[in-house]
Amino acid sequence: MQFGSDTIVVIVQEDDTGRRLLEEAIRIRPDTEPEWLGRPEHALRFAPGTRTVTSATLTFHRPGRDPLVVECELLVANLLAIGTGYGLEPDWRHGMWQGDLVVQSLRRDTREIDPATLMFCPTDHLARFHLTGGDGRAVVGTGLFEVAVIGPHRQYGFTGFVDADETRSP
Repeated sequence: MQFGSDTIVVIVQEDDTGRRLLEEAIRIRPDTEPEWLGRPEHALRFAPGTRTVTSATLTFHRPGRDPLVVECELLVANLLAIGTGYGLEPDWRHGMWQGDLVVQSLRRDTREIDPATLMFCPTDHLARFHLTGGDGRAVVGTGLFEVAVIGPHRQYGFTGFVDADETRSP
């Protein structure tokens, strides 16, 4: 997330119970040491019946200070594992020989992609971020919001790898 000359970097990976396997939240400013922002918490909102994230709120609980809150407005989605060589297509992988000077393209209607396939597809979103700090000041920034909700995740009500009520992405 880029806010003028400030950059916020957040990484959260957790298991189905919410136990953190990896987390980081720092603010980087020119000519200063990185600032640890405390434990990042997330509240993802989904399109009904899918694992497609439509917006999110990130809250950073800084020790001894008011929390920082970032509202994430997701603008454009890029499905990273569809047509990029991540391994979901049988005829295309990173480093796979296709012949001399082969150029290919792929267009897919995301509404036609099977939900089970989408579940293994991290999605990068071009996003607008609205940051509100303890001083009440709001700052707008832009950047990348990458998300994948793979397998069971109790916090959001996903109990299986693909739940019976999940439908195609909007």
